Amino acid sequence: MDRREFLKNTACTGCLGLLGGCSLFYGTNHPIGMVRGAIADSAKYEALHPRFGKAFAFLREHDLSKLPLGRNEIDGDNVYANVMDVTLGTWDENAKLEVHRKYFDIHVPISGDEVDGFIYDEENTKANAATFNVEKDYVLFQNPKMTKVSVKKGEFVIFYPNIGAHAPNKTDSAPHKHRKIVVKVKAQE
Repeated sequence: MDRREFLKNTACTGCLGLLGGCSLFYGTNHPIGMVRGAIADSAKYEALHPRFGKAFAFLREHDLSKLPLGRNEIDGDNVYANVMDVTLGTWDENAKLEVHRKYFDIHVPISGDEVDGFIYDEENTKANAATFNVEKDYVLFQNPKMTKVSVKKGEFVIFYPNIGAHAPNKTDSAPHKHRKIVVKVKAQE
């Protein structure tokens, strides 16, 4: 199956239809900003980017609960996994969103479910370009129009660089400690 056929059949349900379909390839002008799926089915998402194969193979082939905290090498700076303990905060539609330029983020909850905020937000990304932290590859901003994206243990969510603005590490329950992985996948050479 080629990339266009894959996106037509898969990605629109993966992005929850938030973008009105993934129609960059079908006549309108917006690309995908976020894709959600199950790690067990992740092989079918590898067609979305040449480096996703290494990222998803790592997630499928390792006992994620036993990975050490910190950076876990996969393919040097092209693909690596950051294992972290975070405190999930309560959902707040005024939470700060972040967006990256150089890397896709693949968020994978390990110790339970989490909620992330998401908005396809190319305009704010451009508007906040002056405050972009090039060294750490992110900019923060607010947009109360973001949508909740629930990610369960055994699932992942991909946030695309430049357009996949996300507010990570939230919960609908009381704040609590949580282990997760963020796989960083370099978008371009």
